[in-house]
Amino acid sequence: MFLSLKLLARQGLAIRGDTPTEGNLIQLLKRRAEDVPELARWLQRREKFVSPEIQNEMLKIMAHEIQRDIIKEIQASKVFSSIMDECRDEGNLEQLSICIRSVDLKTLQAVEHFMGFYTASDTKGQSLKEMFIDSLTRMTFDVSDQRDQCYVGGSNMRGRFKGVQALNKELQLLALYVHSFNHSLNLGIQDSLNSLPFAREALQWTHDVGVIIERSPKRQTRFDDIRASMDDCSDGVGP
Repeated sequence: MFLSLKLLARQGLAIRGDTPTEGNLIQLLKRRAEDVPELARWLQRREKFVSPEIQNEMLKIMAHEIQRDIIKEIQASKVFSSIMDECRDEGNLEQLSICIRSVDLKTLQAVEHFMGFYTASDTKGQSLKEMFIDSLTRMTFDVSDQRDQCYVGGSNMRGRFKGVQALNKELQLLALYVHSFNHSLNLGIQDSLNSLPFAREALQWTHDVGVIIERSPKRQTRFDDIRASMDDCSDGVGP
């Protein structure tokens, strides 16, 4: 069951379906049971241990195992850098993403590892800093090994006194703060486009057209017909 679940997770496929017996995992297990008698007998039991709760627990076990392997690789290089950003998900919860950047001792190349999402109770610098330190502790990292920290330009992240970078420097002075290059590029492009009337208006018109199309099933159908006639393989227009 672990191998089947691992395959679906690796390929990014849905595990459960609309009904308990129509999910990809159950169907895959049934197909494999045709060649594995032990699995066939197991699936005939009343308690098969394939409930959604157990599936989630199995996924969590595999995720923790992968994370432990990543932690070993990072600890082998001793020092590391942290990359963090926070955003709101569809459930209106603030999520803090944490990535760790280190050097692969085999290739001597810098690599970045995504370590997970963490729900933040608020977005104040002190709260985010405490969450970050708690995450490092759980992952058995020592904050004294941090040599760099990269965040966006929000005051709660880069603030001189109460930002996450300032609070982290109180624990490790060598943790140099670097403004995210991607965020800097995004801000630079926005300022450049805002200074060009034709570019600013083109983006605004594109946004407005996308909103108008998506708010009307009739216009959406008409747009799909036009797109099909033009043999356009784009995903669509959206704000």
